[in-house]
Amino acid sequence: MIKMFFYKKRITLKGSMRKRIIKLSDIIDTLNEPDVEDWILLTLYVSPSRKVKSELYLQKALFIASRHLGRLKDTLEFRPYRLGPYSEVLKTKLEVLENSNAISINERKELVLTKEGEERIKHRKSAFSKEEIEYIKNIANFVNALDEEELLLYTYVIYGAYEKSDVFNELLKKRVELAIGMLKKGLISTSLAAKLAGLTLPEFIKLLKQKGIKPYRADENDLRPI
Repeated sequence: MIKMFFYKKRITLKGSMRKRIIKLSDIIDTLNEPDVEDWILLTLYVSPSRKVKSELYLQKALFIASRHLGRLKDTLEFRPYRLGPYSEVLKTKLEVLENSNAISINERKELVLTKEGEERIKHRKSAFSKEEIEYIKNIANFVNALDEEELLLYTYVIYGAYEKSDVFNELLKKRVELAIGMLKKGLISTSLAAKLAGLTLPEFIKLLKQKGIKPYRADENDLRPI
């Protein structure tokens, strides 16, 4: 009987070969479409101080962005909820990211990007276009500058989705003062403030003059926070 022995030969890769393989894997990874977790991490990454005021603010930021960014719209589905458009998938992914220590929630309910989360999004950042990153940054800055009532009024008036809201009618009672507050912060133009206030542009400018508020330059195309 002839015995045949097979020997396993240990294969080692030289440094240059290992580097080439690692770089290739990085390139393949960045070719993958961004998923919900990537969009969440990117929003936190480009937000002031790497954080968002609360889950409500993140929900609204990504909802607004989804109305203008095709790839995000295909990724997330939002439905009317008592506090405006809401995505259950986004909520679930937030919990996954928190459990994996990519984000943390502080005592003020702010969503904060951790060092682990920052490293992760830096690795995936090239999967986004420059236009997508810039738009998410503008949205994040805009949303974080609003108080909660201003954010909800803006979302409802510009995008709707208030069918199941129990606060919409209360906000409408305050819409003029909320619109003026956003205008005074320099976040929106006079024309957009008039729309949020539910007034025509001439009516709104007249009201501003009566209150001694200097009218801002109107921009009829200012319907997006960029």
